[in-house]
Amino acid sequence: MIFNLEHVWFTLRRAFTCRLCLRIAVAVFLAILVAEAGVLFFSIKSYEKDRLAEVEREAIVVMRTILRSANAAGTLDTGFSETARLLRDGSVLVGAQVFDKAGVRRASFGETPVILESLFGRAVRRRLSDGTRMDVAWPPFRIQMPYSVTARIDTGEISGQINGFIWRIAGLVLLISVFVTIVTMIVLDRMVLAPIIDLDHRLTGTGEDPNNPEKYIMDSTRSDELGDVIRAFNGMLRWSGSNLATIKKNERDLLIAKNQAEQDNLAKSAFLSSMSHELRTPMNAVLGFGQLLQFNPKEPLSAAQSQYVDNILEGGQHLLDLINEILDLAKIEAGMIDLTLENVNVEAVLVECLSLMTPLARKRGIQITVGDSFKSNHSVYADEIRIKQCLLNLMSNGIKYNKENGTLTLDCKITPEGMLRVVVTDTGVGIAEDILDDLFVPFNRLQADVRDVEGTGIGLTITRQLIESMGGMIGVETRLGDGTTFWFDLPMQER
Repeated sequence: MIFNLEHVWFTLRRAFTCRLCLRIAVAVFLAILVAEAGVLFFSIKSYEKDRLAEVEREAIVVMRTILRSANAAGTLDTGFSETARLLRDGSVLVGAQVFDKAGVRRASFGETPVILESLFGRAVRRRLSDGTRMDVAWPPFRIQMPYSVTARIDTGEISGQINGFIWRIAGLVLLISVFVTIVTMIVLDRMVLAPIIDLDHRLTGTGEDPNNPEKYIMDSTRSDELGDVIRAFNGMLRWSGSNLATIKKNERDLLIAKNQAEQDNLAKSAFLSSMSHELRTPMNAVLGFGQLLQFNPKEPLSAAQSQYVDNILEGGQHLLDLINEILDLAKIEAGMIDLTLENVNVEAVLVECLSLMTPLARKRGIQITVGDSFKSNHSVYADEIRIKQCLLNLMSNGIKYNKENGTLTLDCKITPEGMLRVVVTDTGVGIAEDILDDLFVPFNRLQADVRDVEGTGIGLTITRQLIESMGGMIGVETRLGDGTTFWFDLPMQER
């Protein structure tokens, strides 16, 4: 018995800690209360009616006894009051009036009842507003004598009896409601709530331990809707378990392939970086001998030969630039790039870049405009050679992709974050918004298919990686047909 009580207590505690269980319990409890309240209302009315009928029957018996005694003694007209006082003592009858068949009052005693309805042919009952008295009219067939009677009955005790009845029934209703709710919760706990709580715990466990879904499978032979849910849950776990091995295998294969690709890429980058000397040395030799042929006063070249040598030098220099860019990218990817961070005067770097880019700009009719902000003697904490390389790349692109006789504008400003922003703006055709994401992808020359522009497509990639390696960032703003603005931020000199 103790075990059963402990089990019931455990079941109730578990049920009432569940939000869904509490809602069901409250709904069941309120439903029972509402139903019993309706029953109680009609029970009270019926109880009141029965009690009034009971006291009226008692009063009729007393009145019938009084009339018979007075009639037998011949004192109906003379000693009726005394007879009534003796016989009604302790009864609910507190007053009455007796009428003959002609409606003439023959006798009376006690309190006078108020009945306005006809005394003949039907019974009349009227309770006073305070509930302590009830006036009635009894025709001869109710009295079983040739008289009609109006009487006043004491009903003061009925109100207290009704209140007691209400409290007894209300307590019983409350007890029944609590009992039915508890029984309902125990039944629901066994049939519905316990499986649902178990399912919730297993779902939580599956989320916390996704690598072992099959250990959370539930045993169930139910054939109802909850059984369908459990079977669907078990099917999902089995599907997850069967696919988990495949997913893990794919992850391992991908990780192996990723590591292999990274190793291959590092090997490629290391190879290209180590080949820097081997690639540059013969190229420099070709350019050197070409320059000797071009400027040898002892053996002057013919016009045709001079043109050939110019072509060799121009092509060789272009090839050397491409080799340098590819080797720079390989060094950056291999993590072999060396940076010498120091305070660098931006205006001095700009002057050097202008001296190199002005001839190319004049050749294309591009006007270079420099903002006055460069004269503010700003400095950044970076590698001077790499800043020059980045700025040359942006200026070169601004010239190559500009319109004929266009403008290239350079400016700088201090950002709210305390960085120095260098801005390069051209008046070219701009870049379509849908290809901006590929702008910094290596070897992706987005506009090379519509223009005869030299290059490898890795200049912007190198620029971004160099800027970021120096603690800065790079961005672009463009609108198709309205030109393009490239900018990069670098940390300023510490003051």
